[in-house]
Amino acid sequence: MKKLQKSEYLSLRDELVMRIQLINSQENTALLTAISFGAAVIALQKDSVQIISVIGYIQALLLFFLIVVLIPIASKSGENLRQIATISAYIKVFYEYPSLNGDYKHPFLWETILGKSYFVSYKQNNFLIFANMEYTFLSAISTIMLFIRLITIESVSDNMQLLWDDKITEKSLIICIAIIAITILLFYITKSIFNMSCVKNNMIDMEGKLLPDFIKQAKDMKVIDEKTPNENIISLLAQETYKL
Repeated sequence: MKKLQKSEYLSLRDELVMRIQLINSQENTALLTAISFGAAVIALQKDSVQIISVIGYIQALLLFFLIVVLIPIASKSGENLRQIATISAYIKVFYEYPSLNGDYKHPFLWETILGKSYFVSYKQNNFLIFANMEYTFLSAISTIMLFIRLITIESVSDNMQLLWDDKITEKSLIICIAIIAITILLFYITKSIFNMSCVKNNMIDMEGKLLPDFIKQAKDMKVIDEKTPNENIISLLAQETYKL
């Protein structure tokens, strides 16, 4: 392998390590943020001797802000997962596949070997499916807590009781519709957070989609023999486990 190619390979590996560190840092940020907001909600509950309705609305607002804050953190985490998938696929196609075919003096197989191990573990270990799901769990729990807090606010519960007793008023109807709309919105946000940060969507499936494109480019650049079937290349890179 030429010096320039080797330096690029090492720089790409460093980039992968940096992205993994960023993901871990973002997870810590999300957990610390959730703890901070949760502590504020509990502190308000402890001091809510008077003006109970006002305190309840503030608690609900804090839970709502927590969910909103999770959106950019989850988005950045998903972006790092996609970058990891892109770099990993590039390394496998442009460096590790040629080294497997004896085109280089020393094989470079870091991503291929790790990928084989990780994807097999992903299929066999039920807990790995929850990787990077902290954002989804925090958003779902916050949504449920927010809904419970809203319907237990005295002024809100009184109006909902009117609906339950068939004593419908304009105010009680508006409050009920507002709570339903807020809950639906928050569950939609939670679903979006899941799609943005899920490992399967943003890394495993993403890499599986990128491999054929990189293989085509490698063939066009004469890095890989254009007569070699894509299926053979993907099989050699042990990525049949993408279809989970």
